[in-house]
Amino acid sequence: MFKEIVADSKSKNSRRKIHGVGINNADYFTQYKGVSCPYYHKWKKMLERCYSAKWQKSKPTYSNCLVCVEWLTFSNFKDWMLTQDWEGKELDKDIISPGNKIYSPDTCMFVNRAINLLIQHKKSKFATGVSYHKRDKVFCAAVTYNGKHEHIGNYRTEMEAHNAYKMKKYKIIKDVAMTQPEPLKTALLNHKIGTNNAGR
Repeated sequence: MFKEIVADSKSKNSRRKIHGVGINNADYFTQYKGVSCPYYHKWKKMLERCYSAKWQKSKPTYSNCLVCVEWLTFSNFKDWMLTQDWEGKELDKDIISPGNKIYSPDTCMFVNRAINLLIQHKKSKFATGVSYHKRDKVFCAAVTYNGKHEHIGNYRTEMEAHNAYKMKKYKIIKDVAMTQPEPLKTALLNHKIGTNNAGR
């Protein structure tokens, strides 16, 4: 359990910008006895995704991502996060606005990991949701949700398999969407399932 311990002026004055851009203006120690402030942890990870060359080398889909000026100051991000249902969830920047590259109060929301993974598409040499079975010379369609992998069927062509995948995937997304509050419900219902994998 994290406790906010008031930081002395020496500690605050010695702080450096996080990833060269983030200003930690908390009046308490954001890390104390090996435990991090949960708000600070989320904020720091967001900055890492956008401004760490090491992170972007391993996760190139985050190239050209930015954090809005307001959120470069920790207290502003924390104030927003306090108004959100965030516990046990992940910060997402492009469910509301597909393809969005900017983290901001207008574009971000917290979602559980299962939903976040549901709308992600792994890169592949074939269309999304499709693999090729060399021995049987067929294209296989499959979908994964909440840790469960489901084989949909085998098809003669890549596009037939992809279309089967899209139908199944959209049904899952729709069923999940109907259990969610707005704006997540509408965002999921409007989610597009493309042919090619663009990653995230």
